[in-house]
Amino acid sequence: MQRIFGNMLFACILMGSCAQDNDNQNSNSNNTGNSQRRVFFEQPKDGATVSSPVAVKFGSTGLTVEPAGEAKPNAGHFHVLIDNARGYIPKNQVIPSDDAHVHFGDGGKQFTLMLSPGKHTLTLQFGNGQHQSGGKELSHTITITVK
Repeated sequence: MQRIFGNMLFACILMGSCAQDNDNQNSNSNNTGNSQRRVFFEQPKDGATVSSPVAVKFGSTGLTVEPAGEAKPNAGHFHVLIDNARGYIPKNQVIPSDDAHVHFGDGGKQFTLMLSPGKHTLTLQFGNGQHQSGGKELSHTITITVK
């Protein structure tokens, strides 16, 4: 009887130790996941010289790209800001919708852009389902020259 009780006690201690390790791993993964969220341009590259119309493609890491609608954690859609002086929209501010702020509320990740010759900045801004900005941490700006 003592042997059975001893084995059961050992198993409980072992299971408790494993459960604690799993909790710590889950906690660390969630923290790491948030620090690895980012958006980026796949095309064109920063500093590129291009012809108009410009093919623009973008992507993300650690985020779920989905159509506009409900605001969910780590989920939303892209916006491209054209020649925006600030370079990004402050966190939680609604991203404007006009010729200089292109919305991809359908979850799109590419488009073709007509630009005049000269230098231009493009800022990729991630926003939630309600078009609220993810702020500077979820933006990426490049400069291109259109010939």
